[in-house]
Amino acid sequence: MAIAERDPAPGVYVTLDELVRLKYLGRALSLGHRQPRSSKLAGRRASRIRGRGLDFEELRAYQPGDDIRAIDWRVTARIGRPFIRVYREEKERRAMLVVDQRGSMFFGSVRDMKSVTAVRAAALAAFRIVAGGDRVGALVFDDDECRELRPQRSVSHVMRLLGVLRDFNHRLDAGAPSRSDADALDRALLRLLRSTTHDQLIILVSDLAGAGESTRELMAELRRKNDVVVVWVSDPLEAELPDVGMVALSDGALQIQVDTGDRGLRSAFSARHRARQENVTGHGQRYDIPVLPLSTADDAVTQLEKLFGRRAAGRRG
Repeated sequence: MAIAERDPAPGVYVTLDELVRLKYLGRALSLGHRQPRSSKLAGRRASRIRGRGLDFEELRAYQPGDDIRAIDWRVTARIGRPFIRVYREEKERRAMLVVDQRGSMFFGSVRDMKSVTAVRAAALAAFRIVAGGDRVGALVFDDDECRELRPQRSVSHVMRLLGVLRDFNHRLDAGAPSRSDADALDRALLRLLRSTTHDQLIILVSDLAGAGESTRELMAELRRKNDVVVVWVSDPLEAELPDVGMVALSDGALQIQVDTGDRGLRSAFSARHRARQENVTGHGQRYDIPVLPLSTADDAVTQLEKLFGRRAAGRRG
């Protein structure tokens, strides 16, 4: 069921019109498998994001000139003469956007809500992927529901995807008690793991609230057969608590008084964020999963162009 368009307060909720306009922005953004030198994905251990995938086509007898690396040694041993495995290149590559719209994402202290930043980033990526000739799908989730759209390559499909993103975004309610189901992230990744085949590009856009050992195991499992990129959305207030004296903090149900003038409190607050950041990036490095920071304080398009790099003029993807 479609959700009625909320009052388009800038940075609080997205509108379909603003998401559609992203089609004409970020044209220099590169999401292709060959990354510019300026991209944060360049120089990875795998050297580049996988190209279009390969599908097994047939086994045939080895012929002079064939690549010996394609020899199927089990079949060769069983038959007694060399056989090779022949693959055909997939015409299109598939990409899946995993977009977090849980209660923890409905927070922002400077410019935009984390939920808005995430939706804009996903919408921009969807347009760029389709413009590059590949298929894009999405798995959008909140604390209660997970909606999956299988990868397709058409502008009409991207429009449907934008509608789902907008609907989930508008479900977030400032008047409701703040909550974020940590298990919702794991449920979304598990669902993706069950439906994903191989050689897909998976882009997770989330604040990773509640991510634990099970989350890391699911991410590692997805990475074994796919390329995984994490776009970690955060707000400046999560990294540093400003000194504004006594303030009342509330999750919509409970309220406490906090003395932000306490230097020890602010120091512990910042240290906790740094530890979480190191944990996230350390896990990414261990499994060759790039973690790209995206802040609510700046324009999402500009940040993504810096993170992914700018493609050369005249090139697709």
